[in-house]
Amino acid sequence: MSAMPDASTPPPIVCTLTTKDRSARSVEWTDVASLALTGEPLPNGARSTFGLNDADAIEDLAERERSCCGSWLRIETARTDVLTMTVTTDNADGLELIRSMAGVSP
Repeated sequence: MSAMPDASTPPPIVCTLTTKDRSARSVEWTDVASLALTGEPLPNGARSTFGLNDADAIEDLAERERSCCGSWLRIETARTDVLTMTVTTDNADGLELIRSMAGVSP
């Protein structure tokens, strides 16, 4: 019988994409990061804003990312006069990746 995971243990960083798909996805995130109007590191991730002209494509990418990496990261988007995307995690080992995805320096 295996032990129950400790509630304080952060979720593992897991991606279900193939290596080829992961590479293509990385390029998509680099392209998105270049579109950011603003970006700021958060204690548990990053927040960026984008023009509404790019909102549909960014929300589509965010939804696809949730489907492969949603076990360890959270992506929330909100539209006002801009699109705000907040990407967070409970696993500190994922912070550098999240900030890189968002084009935000710590």
